[in-house]
Amino acid sequence: MIHVHQCFNAVGHGTFFSGLVLDKRHTDSFSWIYDCGSKRTTRIDQEITSLEGWKQWPAEVDLLVLSHFDDDHVNGVERLLRSTKARVLALPYMDVGHSLACAASVSTEACSASTATFQLDPAAWLQSRGLAGQVDTVLLVQGGPRGDGDPPVDQGPVPLPGSPDDNQRSRDDRANTNGTPSLHLSGVARGTNKTAAPRMVLWRHAASTVAHGIPLELMFFNATQPDLFRKDGSGDLVARRSRRSTTVVQADVDVVVRRYGLHDLSHPPRKGWRDALRSVYVKHFGGSSQQRNNISLCLLVRPLGSDVRSCIAFRSLDICCPRRRRVPTQGRAGTLLLGDLRIDSATLAEMQAHFGQMRWKDISTVQVPHHGSRHSWEPGVAASFSPDRFVHCIPDVSSHHPHKSVDDDLSAFPVIRVDYGSGVVIDYHFDR
Repeated sequence: MIHVHQCFNAVGHGTFFSGLVLDKRHTDSFSWIYDCGSKRTTRIDQEITSLEGWKQWPAEVDLLVLSHFDDDHVNGVERLLRSTKARVLALPYMDVGHSLACAASVSTEACSASTATFQLDPAAWLQSRGLAGQVDTVLLVQGGPRGDGDPPVDQGPVPLPGSPDDNQRSRDDRANTNGTPSLHLSGVARGTNKTAAPRMVLWRHAASTVAHGIPLELMFFNATQPDLFRKDGSGDLVARRSRRSTTVVQADVDVVVRRYGLHDLSHPPRKGWRDALRSVYVKHFGGSSQQRNNISLCLLVRPLGSDVRSCIAFRSLDICCPRRRRVPTQGRAGTLLLGDLRIDSATLAEMQAHFGQMRWKDISTVQVPHHGSRHSWEPGVAASFSPDRFVHCIPDVSSHHPHKSVDDDLSAFPVIRVDYGSGVVIDYHFDR
C-alpha cells in the first residue's frame, strides 16, 4: 500500500504546496514542494516552521519546484533552504532573453533585487546566499513541443537526475540542446563560500519521472515561449531587434550588474537597477507586449496504481498543523499545479497533447493559476479540465482576486479556497 499526503498550505496570496509519499512495506519515501512564497512573509515563515515541526516530514526534501520567480511564489525559498536541504531544485529553463525580461519585470510583476538575481543565475544566487551546499542538483526544465529525440507521450517514467536512482554525479554545463543561449552573470559575486556549486542539468519536459522507484508519477510542463532570437546569414543566433550576438547581450547585462551593485547581494542595489535591465532588454529584443512571457513551470503528480481511496495514515499532521481542510479522494487522484500560467485555448491544447489522454483523465485537483486573475484564465477552459475540484490560493478578502469571469467559469465545479487562515489537505492511498 502506498500512502500519499498533499497539502496546499495556508499562505493566502501565494503558493506553498508540500507532498509526501510513503511505501511503508518497503520503507521508501519521497517528498516534494511546489513553490514557496506569500504576499505575507510572516505567513510563509509560519507555514514552513509548522511543516518542519511535523515528525513525519524529512530533513531533506527530494524535489523543490519553483514555477516562476514572482516574489509571492519564491520569497520563502531562502528561509526554507536555511534549514532544509533539497536534492533537486527544479526551475523553468529560460533563454537569455526571457531571463532578462523576467528579472527586469518586462510585462510582469515587479520582483526584488534578490529574486531578479536568482532568475538571472540560480547557481550564483545560491552561492551568494551561502546556500550552495543546500542544493545538490539544479534541474532546468525545457519546454516546447515534442521533438524527434523526445520519448513518446505514453512512455513510462525515467529516474530523476539527482535522485538515488540516478547514479551519475558529473557536473554538466548549462548548454542548451537546441542551441538557444542561456544567461550566466560573470558579475555576480560568489562571495567567500567555498562550497561547490550545484550540478546544473537540462531536462526536457517530455519525460516523466517516478518518486524514487515508488509508483507515483511526476511530470513537468513548460509552455512554449516566443522566440526572441533569429538566425543571421551565417546561422548564428542574434537578438531579435538589435541583431547582436548573445555575447554582446551578456556584456550589457554584466555592465548593469556591476554598475548597480547586483553582484553584491549583502547590500541593497542602487536605485534604478530594474529600469537599467529593462533598457537592455528593449535595446536587444524590443518592447512589444505581444512578447509577454508566459513562464510557469507546471507539475502533474498522479498515482500509478489501483484502488485509490482517502487515507488516514497522516492524521498526526493535525497535531501541529490544525488549520487544514481535508477533501475526499476516490478513483482518480492526479494533482495539476499551474503556478501563474496563462491558460488560453492554445496553451490548453499544448498541455493536453503534452500529458496525453490517459494522464489528463486522471486529473482530480487543479490549482487555479495566478490566484484567479482574469489575465490567466480564458472563459470556457474549466470544462476542458473537468476535475473533481479546483483550488484557489487567494486571501479571504481581495479586491480583484478571483475575477468574476473566472468564478463564473468555475461555477459548475467544486472550488476550495486556500487563504491565510486555512489550507487544504488531500490524502489518499493506493495499491501497487
